[in-house]
Amino acid sequence: MPSISENTEFWGKNYVWPEAGDEWSEFWGTAHAQWFGCLLPRVFPFLKGRVLEIAPGHGRWTQFLQAHCESLIGIDLASSCVEKCTERFASHPNLEFQVNNGLTFPAIDDRSIDFAFSYDSLVHAESDVMSSYVKELARVLKPGGVAFLHHSNRDAVRSRIALYKAVAAMPLWCLKSSYPNRTCHPEQSLSRLFAAGAVEGPAFPSTRPASNFKGSSTVSSTFRTLRVLLLAGTMAAAPLLFAQAPSAQQTPSTPQKVVSGTPIAIVPLDNTDGGPSVTGALQVSGGRAIIVASGSVTSGTRTTEVALPRRGTLRVCASTTVKLAADSSSAAGDSPSLLMAMDAGAVEMSFATAHSNRDAVRSRIALYKAVARFTGASSAYSHHWRARSMSAEKMRDFVEAAGMMCVQQEIVPWGTGWPLMIDCMTTIMNARGSSCRILHNPRFMEEAATIKQIAALGASAKPGTDAIDSL
Repeated sequence: MPSISENTEFWGKNYVWPEAGDEWSEFWGTAHAQWFGCLLPRVFPFLKGRVLEIAPGHGRWTQFLQAHCESLIGIDLASSCVEKCTERFASHPNLEFQVNNGLTFPAIDDRSIDFAFSYDSLVHAESDVMSSYVKELARVLKPGGVAFLHHSNRDAVRSRIALYKAVAAMPLWCLKSSYPNRTCHPEQSLSRLFAAGAVEGPAFPSTRPASNFKGSSTVSSTFRTLRVLLLAGTMAAAPLLFAQAPSAQQTPSTPQKVVSGTPIAIVPLDNTDGGPSVTGALQVSGGRAIIVASGSVTSGTRTTEVALPRRGTLRVCASTTVKLAADSSSAAGDSPSLLMAMDAGAVEMSFATAHSNRDAVRSRIALYKAVARFTGASSAYSHHWRARSMSAEKMRDFVEAAGMMCVQQEIVPWGTGWPLMIDCMTTIMNARGSSCRILHNPRFMEEAATIKQIAALGASAKPGTDAIDSL
């Protein structure tokens, strides 16, 4: 993610600052609304004396900070930002701005700062920068001085980001809204095989029923297709399910014992290199392996197409092993349901049905769409260009190592996509201590939306009229 030179290049030369940075307050409506509704309530007890603002940009927060301090010094690694602030606040002799190297505050004397502030800037700073800045704050803050820093927490949620990206990459993302008969459920055997469930992380239990695998699907009135991409470790076969299956490899030249029973899958055999291997309780006839009761199919270098007795097709992708079995727990008189398990790889299934299952998976559809929105950005600034290596925990370690106290951390999401807690607002005091109050605020962006609405209400009110009526 962004290095010091990349941040300098982007914010100092490439970014055009259309509204002097106020454009980044769009979730709150305006910078004015964000300051008075969101930031001032969090910092007002400490806002006094000589203030240090780290990375002021074009003065988005300087315009508000200057009214609460005796003097202010702004430090930015982009010389163009320093020039802009110097020009913008030329009428304020108690404000000065200096360029730094992105790591230290050479222009600031020891123990000279009452309050240090940075918001919506250091989220782009990696852990090496934040560690250096915290050491510098320990030097420049007065005893008992306070710093309020907004920084990245992306390192703490990296596994979730990887999971959501994997889910978003599944085939057949788009679940159309024009399905017929949305309240109808498929027959029991199909719903057992394709039972809907929450998307979970890769740390599944070592054994997991095949009827609980996760995927995305499209449904129409005459045909149902389900495709699923499984990562390594997301599914393992229950050991008792296939305990009785023979282990010898099945090829056309080495037929296994012929058994009787209801077929659960039919696999075309191939003498050429890269063909499939089949094991289990089999019938071999006409160049086909008919799996009865239980068995497994391992694709070679090509996709293997397996016929299912319910007018369905299972496509086992290259280098994938799938284990199949009839569900012995099916009710008496019912056709047995099909269970499937695999360790890793990819499969695609298609089979006919005259039913829709949308009602059963509507919550999953909403989940997948939300994940797709969150992971859809392909630009370098996806996840709001948050520093990958920084987290709230690392900030606590940096503060403790510098001999200061982390008073409070508020961990929050950012943006309107999937609500990952990728940001943190840390309050630091230049004093010894180890007590830190950690707040998780997943509704931070809802707070922003409320502030925006209230600000719009006030802006729309006309003198002598009811504020609500004037909207």
